[in-house]
Amino acid sequence: MYNIIFPHRAPAHGGVGTFQRNLENYFNDNNVTFSYKKKLRGRVNVILVMGGTKSILWLLIMKLRGVKIIHRVDGKNWQYKLDNSVLNKFKSYFRQALVSFIRKYLADKIIYQSCFIRDWWQCSDFTIKESIVIYNGTPDNTSSRDCKDIDVICVEGSVNGPVAYSILKKICKYKVHIFGKYNSDSVSNMSHIFHGPTERANILEQLSSSRIFINLETNPPCPNSVIEALSFGLPVVSIKNGSIAELVGPAGVLIEQKNDPWVFDYPPELDGIDHIIEKVLQNYDYYSTAARERYLKKFTIEKIGKEYLNFIIS
Repeated sequence: MYNIIFPHRAPAHGGVGTFQRNLENYFNDNNVTFSYKKKLRGRVNVILVMGGTKSILWLLIMKLRGVKIIHRVDGKNWQYKLDNSVLNKFKSYFRQALVSFIRKYLADKIIYQSCFIRDWWQCSDFTIKESIVIYNGTPDNTSSRDCKDIDVICVEGSVNGPVAYSILKKICKYKVHIFGKYNSDSVSNMSHIFHGPTERANILEQLSSSRIFINLETNPPCPNSVIEALSFGLPVVSIKNGSIAELVGPAGVLIEQKNDPWVFDYPPELDGIDHIIEKVLQNYDYYSTAARERYLKKFTIEKIGKEYLNFIIS
């Protein structure tokens, strides 16, 4: 059996860390051997790079030794181009350059998180390598709570960009509970509840107490939070861009955006978002059932973990 090596342990925060921990738990449950660069156990059969890593020299040495490298590719960091900070632009550009180098020159095989991510990379930086689209997955989450205290919930690593705050400002009839980093200056006149960064266990508890999930991210690669919401049977309301249509399908309402999402243009279609939330609540059983069915069909960690293993050993 293969010994799978991660360059580093899962980060404590962020989508990459959440999914890597989910995948590691699947490996543990299925007696799949894995370890990390700093604590190698046994022979190195394959290296699984989650996003990016600074261990480029180590990867190069392993490649020269004939070790197979599989690269799970995240979305490109495009928002730095709209940042006024020179330092942030440099850091983002450097991280992007590392990911691009690994994908194009070191990886033997590539895993894309969504069709949106695959097409985005291939459009601007085409490469001919064996690749596959495998979505993120999460353990099964069901809620036995009859009382849902929160009508609308949002979970983001960071509430980022003017469109995200525009969405929240347009929601007037419902109080939204937002978990994740946020800009205090942008929310000073809002009546929503901003909880800030929160432990994962509490996030799952709050999702079980909620009815609708709202996505605020522009051009999302494959957000774990959306998949977790579906696992709880939460319908999703979102602007239709990025990978969101691939994930949600009939399990929510997606708002068509006619202007350019790549420059954080305000979508006029947001003006009716209160009505959309009301529509979902009025047809809640239909959308909630669709959310659970969507999760069970496409995003269980058992399904996703098996797809990873099949691709790794093929």
